Amino acid sequence: KFLFTLVFSSQIYGEGHSPFVMKLTDNAMLMMIYGIGYILIYLLFFFMYVHALRKKIELQLTTVEIFDTRTKLYKYIILIAIGLLSVVVSQVIPAEDAGVAGLVYILIGPAFSIFYGYRSRRKRKLPFSDTSAPI
Repeated sequence: KFLFTLVFSSQIYGEGHSPFVMKLTDNAMLMMIYGIGYILIYLLFFFMYVHALRKKIELQLTTVEIFDTRTKLYKYIILIAIGLLSVVVSQVIPAEDAGVAGLVYILIGPAFSIFYGYRSRRKRKLPFSDTSAPI
């Protein structure tokens, strides 16, 4: 919400009337805060799926459901890694250029294409005749 308002503040409040003022040197801190928030959100999802896997017997998860749960875990690891990369980039490059760290999130598309291609090939090899039996 803050980033959206900051980007469109002149359209929202009128030219020169925005209550938000940022210097170019603030970009690194802004990108770091955004990246940390992004990482924390996906860490929460990651730990929820870890919890589900720990309870797989109680939940009576099938082979396919366990596979899908692990796929989600790996998905969140990828998202967290991309967030970490963005934070590192925002702190390594000059503060005036730290907005470039936002471009790191473009890696999500190619990473997911490769990842889901690999996981779908692995899923086809699962014993589907046994989908109702818990592991």
